[in-house]
Amino acid sequence: MVTLSSSDFAKTCKELSNLAETMTIETSKEAVKFSINGEHGKGCITVNARDSDKTEEQVQLDVDEPVNLSFALRYIFKFNDSIDYFLVIFFIIF
Repeated sequence: MVTLSSSDFAKTCKELSNLAETMTIETSKEAVKFSINGEHGKGCITVNARDSDKTEEQVQLDVDEPVNLSFALRYIFKFNDSIDYFLVIFFIIF
């Protein structure tokens, strides 16, 4: 399970969407990596686990096994439209 602020997730998706139509999310015990590889270029943003007094600044990773999955950004943006109302989002990827 990955826990991070909804605004950080939305910002990451927006920055990577300029280069490709598909985003890969790769998890490990230390970090979550968002990457793209498209016609216009490659890019990745790695977010490491971090603690903070503020909930919206925390990044928590509870990963049993590494996961590597790809998602179409057009569907991620539909998801992002609804998370504007939430401070933190949780990913549970099987």
